Amino acid sequence: MEVKMKHLNHIDKSRFLNEIYNYESSPEKFTYIGKIPSMVVFASPHNKFCVELEPALEIIAKRRKDRYKVYYVNTAEEPEMARNFIKQRVPVIYICPIGTAPTVVSETINVRDLFSLADRLLAK
Repeated sequence: MEVKMKHLNHIDKSRFLNEIYNYESSPEKFTYIGKIPSMVVFASPHNKFCVELEPALEIIAKRRKDRYKVYYVNTAEEPEMARNFIKQRVPVIYICPIGTAPTVVSETINVRDLFSLADRLLAK
């Protein structure tokens, strides 16, 4: 039984283009257009590590909801975005502070390290 994560912001291509980065109009450089810092997680429901990472992302999203957003892109539902933003394996996490280029974390990462990195990079 799949449990819907209520604090993760599940995002599709349309919302991504309007809230995160419009790669169709500016494909050469990732420019975060959001007004609140964020983490954008590209993950697959078919990858064991991604599935195991979801509850931790939910906790981060809940605990840090006043500081930054956590967006979740399901790569099985958004294959075009997956092709554009994943170079090798999932998960891929874009940590997007306002006004600078995102930091990209790929493949496996210790949850505590992810939490610390996000807090450090997305601090107001």
